[in-house]
Amino acid sequence: MTNHKPTVAAAALIAMAERTEAHATESHTAWVLVGDMESYSRNMREAAALRRAAAEKSVWARREILRNNGIAA
Repeated sequence: MTNHKPTVAAAALIAMAERTEAHATESHTAWVLVGDMESYSRNMREAAALRRAAAEKSVWARREILRNNGIAA
């Protein structure tokens, strides 16, 4: 049995951040209409954490940032 961990390569983290931000931006109007601004805020916090993790040189530090922000790493 192998242990497959999500990638923590900087390029992959940046791509995930961009997708998360794009989704939040596209869904912003709908979330406002239903009164769920927390979803937008949560997605933007996640994207910021992904970018912070991508900026770290150490894989251990990247995984730690992701775990501390509730992102599987």
